[in-house]
Amino acid sequence: MYHQIKIKGLVQGVGFRPFIYNLAVWMELVGYVTNSAYGVLIVLRATQKQLNLFLHQIDTQKPKLSEIESLEIETIKSNEIFTQFQIKESQNSIELSSKIPTDLAMCQECQDEMEDKNNRRYRYPFISCVNCGPRFSIIKNLPYDRDKTSMDSFVMCKDCEVEYKNPKDRRYHAQPIGCFECGTQLTDENSIESVVASIKDGKIVAIKGVGGYHLVCDATNDVVVQLLRERKQRPSKPFGVMVQNLEVVKTLTYTNEKELELLSSHRRPIVLLKKKESDILSENIAKNIDQIGVFLAPTPLYHLILAKLDRAIVVTSANLSGEPLCKNREDIMKLSYVWDYLLDNNREIINSCDDSVVFVEDEQEFILRGARGYAPTYLKLPNPSPKKLLCLGANQKSTVAICVEERVILSPYIGDLDGVKTIEH
Repeated sequence: MYHQIKIKGLVQGVGFRPFIYNLAVWMELVGYVTNSAYGVLIVLRATQKQLNLFLHQIDTQKPKLSEIESLEIETIKSNEIFTQFQIKESQNSIELSSKIPTDLAMCQECQDEMEDKNNRRYRYPFISCVNCGPRFSIIKNLPYDRDKTSMDSFVMCKDCEVEYKNPKDRRYHAQPIGCFECGTQLTDENSIESVVASIKDGKIVAIKGVGGYHLVCDATNDVVVQLLRERKQRPSKPFGVMVQNLEVVKTLTYTNEKELELLSSHRRPIVLLKKKESDILSENIAKNIDQIGVFLAPTPLYHLILAKLDRAIVVTSANLSGEPLCKNREDIMKLSYVWDYLLDNNREIINSCDDSVVFVEDEQEFILRGARGYAPTYLKLPNPSPKKLLCLGANQKSTVAICVEERVILSPYIGDLDGVKTIEH
């Protein structure tokens, strides 16, 4: 008996197909799994007892980053004769309802590899796998396949291709996959050392992040933090501070378990925390405010930079106040009077995405700025909308929402609509 299973939700870019493949092989079932614009399609031959076990395993063992919104099953007739279970090429569909995966912070497995001198990706600034790395920021279209991302211009080396095509490998169809030989590269080999030296010398550095450029400087240096304020035309708004680990966070702020959990989560947001009395950080970061926004390194590049620095750094969006985040070289060069050194890379940012900002009150998380790690955000209505709706946000802290049937898709934070550039964006 053949069954067709359609799964909608966050099931692309999170290791769902290899999970299904390995489950089916373990159960000795035949058929296939494929990506579609609505999510994942599974066709398999199974008895009712086998099907029940298969569905139970999906429910209880699915990848931790995946989210199942709906699961439809129907018995079908198939003229195709299967002798094994396989992963098929993605199918095109006009039913665009798949969830776009968010950008994810580096996972522990990739961090361990990056710090292993015997690993071929030792100190590779763009290491990633199916559990981490850029997603939303590199997507051009659905379904989420490499040729529909900004990684389509990178030709995989033989070693990466073997990993990419092996369903039992952690990098199976991990679209941002690459290495020193074939993946995303920094502008020059000594870039990280130059950045570290520049920050220690009291310089302002522009760094290309996942969803846009950052402006970075020494968070302990009053003079350079004030200089950043003047050059960026940001007289009073607080700056975010990136630190190396949770121990440093505890030194600088008061935290609870929920806040520590958010700081180290795969979303890596900026978390607003109550400041401790300390003379470590510059007073110019958050003047006359008893809170400070702190976050841990969201990418392998920042891990490598912080590992060579002995201090916290200010990390703020590379833009003039009221204008969109810089996402390409042309944008960042217009701010060349703000920064002293540029750390660039050759991976195109398709969708800009700022850093998310959250806080905790009574053990509950509140989102002040939904962006990297959170966006796009998907909300479900109690009843389907009879029309497709485009909702444009307010003048301040603007976002855009699209409503299709029972689903509301919320864009990343855009900013205040004070200028033409932000309105155009």
